Amino acid sequence: MLIYVTHLCAVAGVFVLALDGMPVEAFERLRDSLPNIAEVASRGSWGVMRAVDPPITVPAWASMFTGRDPGELGIYGFRHLDRSSRRGYVVTSRDLRERYVWERRGLRSIVIGLPPGYPPRPYGLWVSDFLTPAGRPWTYPPELASEIGRYVFDIEYRTDRKEEAFKALVEMTELRFRAAERLLEEGLGRLRAPRDRHRQGASPVSEVLGCGASAVRPGQPPRG
Repeated sequence: MLIYVTHLCAVAGVFVLALDGMPVEAFERLRDSLPNIAEVASRGSWGVMRAVDPPITVPAWASMFTGRDPGELGIYGFRHLDRSSRRGYVVTSRDLRERYVWERRGLRSIVIGLPPGYPPRPYGLWVSDFLTPAGRPWTYPPELASEIGRYVFDIEYRTDRKEEAFKALVEMTELRFRAAERLLEEGLGRLRAPRDRHRQGASPVSEVLGCGASAVRPGQPPRG
């Protein structure tokens, strides 16, 4: 997933590239084969993070970017149980009632593939995640989908046809990078300061990141 957050006063912002399910040991072992990610790590800060309980994709990312634990969010996995019907259903963005940190701060944002991402949250520029049902609206604003064009949310990887799966994986990755590059190059000009700052006297970006300053500080890796 990709998240870019900035403020009207900031030339640079915060860029987050999240690789779900990738242990740090795999990165360290493959570092020489991942020169671009290795460069980002060497110039910024990185380290081992403690996962939430339960360590599952949906509650993990929801907790990371809201600052609330799964118990506070009421999200514990990919599925919920409807108490009235006793039937399970896939968690959606409607189940996440807490605002993300950039929403609380009134910052401009571009978000791609952050679960739970469907339906698209009506904030900034939003591209839904791999839990998006086929044929449903998947961007905010809605017209963004036609501008992006072809886009793949997920592939069938539990298969014996490994070569086909690999080709599909490459296509999905290329389409996502193409969408990300386009939004980063063209999307920021379309963003405006959110009308609802959620509270009076919202803190400027300088209180969060330092306006015009780097969000990461080389030489200070939070290893642990």
